[in-house]
Amino acid sequence: MRNPVFIIVLAQLFGTSLWFSANSAADDLIRSWSISPAEIGTLTNAVQLGFIIGTLTFALTGLADRFAASRIFTICALLGALCNAAFALFAEGMSSGMTLRFMVGLWLAGVYPLGMKLIVSWVPERAGAALAWLVGMLTLGTALPHGIRLAGGGASWQTSILVSSGLALLAAVLIFRLGDNSTLMTGGIGKS
Repeated sequence: MRNPVFIIVLAQLFGTSLWFSANSAADDLIRSWSISPAEIGTLTNAVQLGFIIGTLTFALTGLADRFAASRIFTICALLGALCNAAFALFAEGMSSGMTLRFMVGLWLAGVYPLGMKLIVSWVPERAGAALAWLVGMLTLGTALPHGIRLAGGGASWQTSILVSSGLALLAAVLIFRLGDNSTLMTGGIGKS
C-alpha cells in the first residue's frame, strides 16, 4: 500500500529543489555572465516575486479550489522544471535569466501550497505533523541544489541545475501517480 505522506513530502523535496538552483551556480554565473554578487540576489528575488504573483493568482482565481490539487501540482512542477532547464541551457545573461527565474517562481506557487493542500486532504487527522514534515522538506529541498553541486564535483553549473529540473519532473510523476484523496473528493470525510 502506498504511503501518501511519504510520497507528498518526497515530491516536495524534489519539486522545491528548483527554488535556489541558480544560487548553487552563483560563482560560475558571476564569472560567465560578468555579473556582480548583488545580481545573483536579483535572480533570487525574481523567483520570490514569481512565487508571490503565482500564489496571489491562485488565491484570486480560486484555481486551487476548482481543479484537483494533484493535477495543478503536476503541471506546475513540469512547467517549473522546463523553465529551470531553459535557464541552464539558454539563458545568456541577466535579462533572459531573470525572466526564466521569475517563471520558475511562478510555477513553484503550484508546488509548495498545493503540496500543503494534498497533505491535509490525505491525512486530515494528522495534518499538523504531516505539515511539519512538508515544511521540513521545503527547507531541505531549497538547499538540495547546493548538495547536488557539491556531489557533482567538477560538473558544470548547468548540470546541477538540470539535475534539479530532473528531480522536479520526478516530483510531478510521483504526485500524478498518487492523485487526490478520492474519499475527500466524494465527500467521505466529514460526513455525519
